[in-house]
Amino acid sequence: MDIKKHLYYNSAVAKLCGKNGIIKAVMLNYIYNYNRHKPKEGPGSPARISLAEITYQYRVTDDEGLWERSTIHETLQSLKKDGHLKAEKDKHGIVYTVSPKIAALIESDDAEIVMFNLVVAYVKGVHVAIVSQFLLHAIDNSPNGIAYNLSVKEMAEVNRLSPAQIYRAIESMIEDGVIERAKCPSKQKRSSRKLCLTRCKESEVGEKV
Repeated sequence: MDIKKHLYYNSAVAKLCGKNGIIKAVMLNYIYNYNRHKPKEGPGSPARISLAEITYQYRVTDDEGLWERSTIHETLQSLKKDGHLKAEKDKHGIVYTVSPKIAALIESDDAEIVMFNLVVAYVKGVHVAIVSQFLLHAIDNSPNGIAYNLSVKEMAEVNRLSPAQIYRAIESMIEDGVIERAKCPSKQKRSSRKLCLTRCKESEVGEKV
């Protein structure tokens, strides 16, 4: 089990994909970058990948993964149907190519990339893993370790989650003793609709997600 493995997706791609946009964006990102380290091919080039290989990317244990093989197969079929992914068979297998529109979003200089921990997603749920990554990064890069004036609306927009999912994830993290509500620094004007959060003192000594 690789507890440090992270998955990535493009926020704009997830938005374009609509329903089940996050899993679709994760897979499109994987396929697009499959040949990134091959000098003669590079990112965005046609990628010959088996269903077993794609499924393996999301394995947490030998027997279980974040997404089952059937879910991954259905997602690939949906991406092909929507025109976001092209799949061609040859004698060696299936070759996938993301659509020009998807490639343009991934390559954009303004692309917003979201990442989350695979194991956290498997144990707590994808939305908790995404919010956890986002909040802990914000907290650890804020003055005094307090992330203030956090906008649920903005978090939902960037991460492609609903406000309800954001709130549920925050409550889950509070219940697990990962974060806690904090008083907004006195010099900062606080909106009544925004949040101030910090790490729980007990969690600060542990490994950061």
